[in-house]
Amino acid sequence: MLAPTYRELSEQDVQFLEAMLPDCGGVSFISDVAERMGVSSNYASKYRARLIEQGVIGERGRGRIGYDMPFFREYVDKMRSA
Repeated sequence: MLAPTYRELSEQDVQFLEAMLPDCGGVSFISDVAERMGVSSNYASKYRARLIEQGVIGERGRGRIGYDMPFFREYVDKMRSA
């Protein structure tokens, strides 16, 4: 299930997910993700919404997000290193 989901993601979706990787505790602030991507928070929010709709990530409170798919964070990290 992880590989097919990953293959369906756009390059920007993957960039967004990779920008979430440095955050400890599994929770990222959208502002931090946007900064790591080098884009505005509004631009990053577009990808946040897409990934939430796909069930890959979910909201963790105001301005915070985290991976919802089990083991997907590890999979993204593995693919980034490949």
